[in-house]
Amino acid sequence: MLEVSCTQIKALQMTTSAMASLWTNLNVMTSVCLLYACYASGQYCLLSGSDDIRNCPIFNCNPPPELPTFPDCLNITKCPPCVNGKPNRLPDESCNCTCDPGFSNPSGDGKICTDINECSASLPQHDCVNAQCINTVGSFTCMCNTGFSNPSGDGKTCIANDQTNNTAVIAVVSVVGTAFTIVLIACGVRMWRKKRTPKNNRPKRTIVEMEVTMPEDVIALTVYEDIGLPSWALRWEIKWKNLVVEDTVLGQGNFGEVRSGTVNIDGKITKTAIKVLKGHTSKTDREDFMEEFRTMTNIGYHPNVVSLLGACPHEDDLYVALEYLPKGDLRSYLRRDRLQSDSDEGALSSTQLIKFALDIAKGMKHLAMSGVIHRDLAARNILLDERLVAKVSGFGLSRGQDIYVQTSMRRVPTRWLAIESLIDHTYTTQSDVWSFGILLWEIASIGGTPYPSIASKSLTDELKDGYRMSKPPNCDDKIYSLMLRCWEEHPSHRPTFSDLVRILSEMDDNKTEHTYLIIDRSGCENFSVIRPELDDN
Repeated sequence: MLEVSCTQIKALQMTTSAMASLWTNLNVMTSVCLLYACYASGQYCLLSGSDDIRNCPIFNCNPPPELPTFPDCLNITKCPPCVNGKPNRLPDESCNCTCDPGFSNPSGDGKICTDINECSASLPQHDCVNAQCINTVGSFTCMCNTGFSNPSGDGKTCIANDQTNNTAVIAVVSVVGTAFTIVLIACGVRMWRKKRTPKNNRPKRTIVEMEVTMPEDVIALTVYEDIGLPSWALRWEIKWKNLVVEDTVLGQGNFGEVRSGTVNIDGKITKTAIKVLKGHTSKTDREDFMEEFRTMTNIGYHPNVVSLLGACPHEDDLYVALEYLPKGDLRSYLRRDRLQSDSDEGALSSTQLIKFALDIAKGMKHLAMSGVIHRDLAARNILLDERLVAKVSGFGLSRGQDIYVQTSMRRVPTRWLAIESLIDHTYTTQSDVWSFGILLWEIASIGGTPYPSIASKSLTDELKDGYRMSKPPNCDDKIYSLMLRCWEEHPSHRPTFSDLVRILSEMDDNKTEHTYLIIDRSGCENFSVIRPELDDN
């Protein structure tokens, strides 16, 4: 006999519509009798009916001398939740699960769905060509081995870096050889002219300098010079006369101030946010700034990634004009919302929080497909436009490889980093997935500080021991489960950004039926702690 969860039944009476609601809550799919008893207010309420509970008459609460039984009736309860699947009611009133994509029920018990290993050698279910297949929860990802890269960007076909390097070497040799031939010809012509020119008529010696330009793809990234931008950036150049830099400081970027301004592009005046790199900035910061700029020129447009408008070198400084997003960064927006009441115009809704997460996942999916490792994904680096569309900013690592190893001692945001980044200083797209889980926690906690009770220097050891942040008071189990999947210790066990877009899209589609994040403004105890001194540590 199935245990019936006791729903509070007040009253002395239940109407037919109330019974229909109870029917729906119990997930009953067929017409059956129902014997339902529960203890309420010191009395047993006895509910019974004919063939269809939705046609039951009005019931009264009565003290139970003893409960009658109906042999031809079944006690029905709601199907238990499925692990990685959806519950179904079978004709015999038992339950089983329909597994989600990427999961199966090999035991045949119809209850627990387990992950399918698409990378299995015996039964492969992937489309990686010569890339390594790595199984993830509910899916798989293709990753090139060390020494190989994926220049096509499809993530499936890998080529040896030696092939690319050989092509580059051949190109360099060809350029140098051609230049050397030109020099020899020039010298020969000069010697011939020298012999034909009388000594007294020869001009005074002049120094002729010849420069052999190496291809940009085989030399280190060139930082901008006073004469202008590198050749790869010329199509993005904005003339100084077309740029207006205002006094208003919008914020501090990694390399300097971000100011408001306007830019004139083809006669159209556009509001813009302008990153300013001063001439006295260190060489390392200049190179990083140019790397970020170069990355933005390569990734193309996406509605959930901050757009580049152009760049302007002026005197010793470089100005990069970006899309202006008036609502500011997501972390500040969430924290300001804590001060709102539910009746205030513009107060955040639960559905908007899911939309933030979905927007960010879409933007990160685009960056991952473009070969970009963000390395600093956090709510402070998400910007909002006037319609509250979230856009990813602050990225700049496009190395053309799947793994980046940090060798410098540059300061990094510890609380958002994946465990492998903290231990080995390695960064991959799956490291960004861990950071996305932290960002999802920031959204669910309405701008809380991650790991508020743990010192930064102790965090690595805590994570190695298996510690993960607890569920914020505002989110349900499904959102928290998604966070935990992002925080899996092994990167290949984490979902991909494609997985995250799919899962969050399903949540967004179901927002009218289910509330995944609840904003309770009734008291401070309903919000996670904010510790500003730890915000960027």
